[in-house]
Amino acid sequence: MTKQIPAELAATVAGCWDLGPKYRVTIVRDGRDGLRAKQHATMPRHPRGQDYTAPVEYDHARNVLGFEGIGDIHRRVVTLRRVDSEWEFAFHSELSPGEWLDMPWQKAARCP
Repeated sequence: MTKQIPAELAATVAGCWDLGPKYRVTIVRDGRDGLRAKQHATMPRHPRGQDYTAPVEYDHARNVLGFEGIGDIHRRVVTLRRVDSEWEFAFHSELSPGEWLDMPWQKAARCP
């Protein structure tokens, strides 16, 4: 993983995304080659919402972007991938050290 994001990829993913009904992320430039994910999520333990900002990293081998996310109980990682001209996301929760639950890929929607 690297924090240097290819320019073309960064340009298409920058902006606000709804990742389901209770999770919103705004991806912004961070320096010349980097991105940051500003997140807001509403969860049972955080009914008024929780905010978190994390650097975005790029995995060249899998061609995905990833960042630390907001989890209700467990550590969460959010991944994004481009499929044709659309973006998809998946949540991954660490249930115990080294044991991950990978959720299915879903279509990411631009914020209204």
